[in-house]
Amino acid sequence: MGVGFTGDWQRCMKVLDDLADKTKGEVGKKIGQSIKKIEAKVLDHVDNQDLGWEEPDAGYAAQKDRKGLSPDILQAGNQMYINITTRQDDDFTGAVGVRCGMKNDEGGDVTDIAVIQEPPDNDGNNIPARDLWQPTFDEIKEEIPPEIMGGVTGLIE
Repeated sequence: MGVGFTGDWQRCMKVLDDLADKTKGEVGKKIGQSIKKIEAKVLDHVDNQDLGWEEPDAGYAAQKDRKGLSPDILQAGNQMYINITTRQDDDFTGAVGVRCGMKNDEGGDVTDIAVIQEPPDNDGNNIPARDLWQPTFDEIKEEIPPEIMGGVTGLIE
């Protein structure tokens, strides 16, 4: 005695493959939407200066003014702001951050500026801590679809 299965297994496999492709595309779309949302929120915080950052000291503010730079924090020459971007290499990964390898007017790497102002690496002695990425991530993580939340991390790489 035995059990036999009959059916069009080729067709069944095609349906399953098509479903997998559609699911993969939807996940990629959700990741893309989520990283764009995070990017927009980061830029809003820089525009609105609303994360409680310590004001620059009077000497630095005067120096920025003499050079014709923006008085806003993280916008001195605008290089960091214009290099905040998203990247999605495939349907399962995405990133938001500062484009690597870009230099400011003084030749400094814009990515270094982003990293040294973000605790815990910043000792707060030379440059005041100006948390941007972690508070934004903490604020927006509730808006990221739960289906993809397991793949979202708050790392600075």
